[in-house]
Amino acid sequence: MEYCLWLQGMYLENPDFLQNISYTDEATFTTSGIVSSQNIRILLQTKFTDALDELPLDYRYNLHLLDGAHIHNAVIVRNWLSENFPNCWLGRSSLIRWPPRSPDITPLDFFLWGTIKNKVYATKPQTREELSDCIREACQSIT
Repeated sequence: MEYCLWLQGMYLENPDFLQNISYTDEATFTTSGIVSSQNIRILLQTKFTDALDELPLDYRYNLHLLDGAHIHNAVIVRNWLSENFPNCWLGRSSLIRWPPRSPDITPLDFFLWGTIKNKVYATKPQTREELSDCIREACQSIT
């Protein structure tokens, strides 16, 4: 309830607030890709900061939301976020806590991953390369 009241208050203060949240998430596909807190930290340091560099300055330091996944809550990830985005990230151990057992309140969980996986597995990729190609094509098809 605390999260909902906080979110509602932020929206009432600034109707553009929800547009300024960058959602983070990951999905597992059926090859040997391993998701770990170390991999998440590396992903944040490389791909996430590269993606932020493409954004206008006024969007770069908005709120970054990580769902309640255990790897997002790892000390190494929290420390990196606190150092690089002080008071600008939301998760299980942040100032405003992500509600427990609520992954379905992010657009990535209730739309994106299901859509992409349906497209990827419709072709039944057999190799890692085929799987990568299918994932890339599925992502590019989202408009």
